[in-house]
Amino acid sequence: MIAWATQHGRALALTARRLRDAPLAQMFHVLVIGVALALPVLLHVAVQNLQRVAGDAQADARIALYMAADADSGEIEQITARLDRHPAVAGYRFVSRDEALKELRQRHGIGDLVDVLPRNPLPDAFIVRARSTRAAD
Repeated sequence: MIAWATQHGRALALTARRLRDAPLAQMFHVLVIGVALALPVLLHVAVQNLQRVAGDAQADARIALYMAADADSGEIEQITARLDRHPAVAGYRFVSRDEALKELRQRHGIGDLVDVLPRNPLPDAFIVRARSTRAAD
């Protein structure tokens, strides 16, 4: 035990002498060691923040199915029935042309431009979400 305390005492005295003789060099050594110890922590924090940001952007497969401009309600009901039965479809949402125009006006702030149009140019659409993001084999 005495040998251990003696060795630590000598190391402390040597460190104090080196710090006194070259304080700038020792400060840089401490700075390098501090940076080396901080890098893994900074990397960990950065990865956690990226995971939080990426968590908001879910990776689910979506596709928009646009109806023909002259599609009637019967065709819309037929597509709805097919989507209900299809095994690869996790869910869907029907967006009418009037709803799409209203959303375009509100979300993008181009109400004045939309008001100038002679008629609604947007088609009816289905936003379809797939069960899997993997390609079919």
